[in-house]
Amino acid sequence: SLFDVDDSSMAPPDYVKVPPWTDKQRLTEEKLALGFYLSGHLFNSYAGEVRRFIRTKLSELSPSREPRMMAGVIAGVRTQMTQRGKIFIVQLDDGTAVVEVSVPGDLVEEHKSWFKDDEFLAVQGKVSEDRFNGGVRISADKAWDIIAARTHYGRSVSMSLPGSVDVAKLREVLTPYRQPDGLPLNLRYRAVSAECEISLGDHWRVAPADALQMALRDQLGAQQVAIEY
Repeated sequence: SLFDVDDSSMAPPDYVKVPPWTDKQRLTEEKLALGFYLSGHLFNSYAGEVRRFIRTKLSELSPSREPRMMAGVIAGVRTQMTQRGKIFIVQLDDGTAVVEVSVPGDLVEEHKSWFKDDEFLAVQGKVSEDRFNGGVRISADKAWDIIAARTHYGRSVSMSLPGSVDVAKLREVLTPYRQPDGLPLNLRYRAVSAECEISLGDHWRVAPADALQMALRDQLGAQQVAIEY
């Protein structure tokens, strides 16, 4: 109508059909397009779950003799050479504060895929007073991505399945995520007249990835897919 063109006979455009974005994907796309998160913080997509096993926020960290657990999303990574060799300085951001964590080079080299911008990372390390710059100094000796953290702290993956579930499709969805040291899988199966709980054997342990939870919901109609802690 802007150019006085009669488009009543034009066919509607064909839109690309894609699954709905997760909160993480939406926020990642926002940052890619705008350079910052617009509708929330990326850590928020994990906060409700992560606070069940890592309760201390980054803004609440204080010097301690005991190792501390902390988590956030990676806001940046840089390297630094020291007398003991190369270390990585990882910026962690949980929406309450941004802290820098020193991570040994061998730990990063062992798990390169974990240390990427905008990815979740949990670390265990020593928090001491930074007398030179003020604040705290953090040196990590252990690290976990979200899958490793869920496997370390979780007890099982649970979900509810409808009575019409396709067993062959269930096998197809689970197979890529089977992992001997993963989490056990518990099913709540509901038919028309009865329901039961089924614990699959150890050979069906799975890596508790975000993609697995999405596939269980989208492809099988599973409900209440969650990690039990």
